[in-house]
Amino acid sequence: MSVSADFLSRFCQSAPVQKPVVYTKQDVIDDFCAYIQRRASESTTNDIYIQYMMPTNFSSTFTKLDFFEIIQDVLINQMKFTFHTSPVFFQFEMENMKSKSFYFVKTEISYQYNEEYKREEYCQFNKINEIPDGVFLKLYYPKN
Repeated sequence: MSVSADFLSRFCQSAPVQKPVVYTKQDVIDDFCAYIQRRASESTTNDIYIQYMMPTNFSSTFTKLDFFEIIQDVLINQMKFTFHTSPVFFQFEMENMKSKSFYFVKTEISYQYNEEYKREEYCQFNKINEIPDGVFLKLYYPKN
């Protein structure tokens, strides 16, 4: 007794191997620029504050270090942004930021009353022990 060849060919195939999506640096830049455009179009003011976190889909291709080196290069060398120096309580210093400035943020998880909550803190991005989770930037976009 044996299993028919027709049965084997229909029901005993190997599953196709899914190739992981490989992103390019240009994909990162395009996503970053699209995010800025989307946020700018939603804003009702000329001064726009944007917090851009690393999208999870890019983690299959880039480490956070590689990802934010691309973002930093785009901000400084192409968009001519300046790095904002670290204020003591950066959450309350947004108004002191100049247009076309940015800083990196790291998500910290804390617990209060046994409840987990997340907050963003300023990050130096020194590539050894402080690799950011996101970037916070201010830009001026005139609404006509």
